[in-house]
Amino acid sequence: SFGMAASAARVAGRRWWSRAAGCAFQAARGLRKGALALVFAAPACAQISAAASFADSRPTGAATEARRKKEVIFEACVDSVESGVEAEKGGAKRLELCANLVEGGVTPSPGMLTVLREAVRIPIHVLIRPRGGDFLYSDTEMEVMRRDIEIFKQLGADGVVIGALTPYGEVDEYRCQELIREARPMSVTFHRCFDVARDPDEALESCIRIGVDRILTSGQKSSAGDPESKDLIRSLTRKAKGRIGIIAGGGVTKENIAAIVKETGIVEAHGTAGRISVQSSMIHRPEPPLHMGGEKRNTIDSEFITKRICAKNVKSYVAAMEASVTTCEDTRQD
Repeated sequence: SFGMAASAARVAGRRWWSRAAGCAFQAARGLRKGALALVFAAPACAQISAAASFADSRPTGAATEARRKKEVIFEACVDSVESGVEAEKGGAKRLELCANLVEGGVTPSPGMLTVLREAVRIPIHVLIRPRGGDFLYSDTEMEVMRRDIEIFKQLGADGVVIGALTPYGEVDEYRCQELIREARPMSVTFHRCFDVARDPDEALESCIRIGVDRILTSGQKSSAGDPESKDLIRSLTRKAKGRIGIIAGGGVTKENIAAIVKETGIVEAHGTAGRISVQSSMIHRPEPPLHMGGEKRNTIDSEFITKRICAKNVKSYVAAMEASVTTCEDTRQD
């Protein structure tokens, strides 16, 4: 019955959002609807043994433990399976999977997650963003995001990356809570719509209030390496007091990542790790060039170049973070 399944979920989960609890809740939800339990509960359960060993679900877990042990987490932003594999080889501890980085990232395809999940063992968090542009979403767009989350949960995602604002630049707590409820027991990151919120301190408290696990931010500037950005990230880290994780991301480079870690006290950073250009193997190339993206400002050969992460660059980012955490005094959250 629904009551028995829900009870099993509570016993298994104990509010630590375990994969087993998620399985039971999914079964319960399906029974209540009368249709989806047999379809979705089994695939969700099948993911437990493969994913439970490396899932990082709560800010009091991975991020806090990383700080205590002086470990760092580099989250690689990837838009291809090849980039994900290279990022794992280079020492990335987590992946954010997205598509169309020209737009700052949008929701990737289910097929991309499925193949990437088979190729890597580190956690994969999927960006849930139906389009580029602002973060004020219609009811239809909200339904798209809710369904995307449901699909990615079944396909073995470890977390999702969400965000929505009100017309006045505040965190839309009601809409975000809808997405968070759909996402659990997966981990939830609040994406860089935080950087265009009206008041970062209010946005921080909103994210804590609705149960977000971590916030990705560039410090409300184009680069997390800017002096003002580092000041804000340091302030957010202190004000969070361990209640939520803070990830520095946006404009993070090999040249500034050490200073960001050292001067802000964060132990998690996010970026594309200086992607390399890979030339196409196409021999036939139309002349004059025919561009596929009407809004792109292409160079002559841009349709024949793809950008990918390489393991060597990721290793240099991770090494810079580890050196900074080892040599700097730990920033206290008090």
